[in-house]
Amino acid sequence: MFDETAECTVMGIPSITTNLSGFGCFMQQHIVDPTSFGIYVIDRRFKNPEESLQQLSQVCRLCFIVTCDIYFICFYYFMMNKDIRL
Repeated sequence: MFDETAECTVMGIPSITTNLSGFGCFMQQHIVDPTSFGIYVIDRRFKNPEESLQQLSQVCRLCFIVTCDIYFICFYYFMMNKDIRL
């Protein structure tokens, strides 16, 4: 799993992990702000399941909004650029 989440980070794809996974623990310990790299670490170690689920739902909404905005910007750019055809 570490390779897949690391690949997502390199490709600019948001990834969601927890602080119970090796990747999530590593990111929290070695990166000051993992969210600036598109890595969202859900706290499952120190929060109860309800709080973790709430955090997960907030992150999913945020990732969806950001992804939709990026797709819209790319689509608009391609439609306005006469040299590039879809």
